[in-house]
Amino acid sequence: MLPAGMPAAARREVPQAWQRALISPKLRQPLVARGFDPASGDPAEMRRTVAAEIARHRALLASGRIKLDGAARPSQDP
Repeated sequence: MLPAGMPAAARREVPQAWQRALISPKLRQPLVARGFDPASGDPAEMRRTVAAEIARHRALLASGRIKLDGAARPSQDP
């Protein structure tokens, strides 16, 4: 996801740079060690993934198996 109004050349370069970064063991290994599954793909794949996640979470909330408790509570951290 990129900011609106980003120049076309930068919009092409960012996903390419991200894909190059994700194949680097220096970046990939710490992410995997922390339980992440770094995936590289094109912007269209990202849009499909985000849309699928939104639909999945919307369905879960609609099922009634998860209820929101109302107002957010302030953090207890100092």
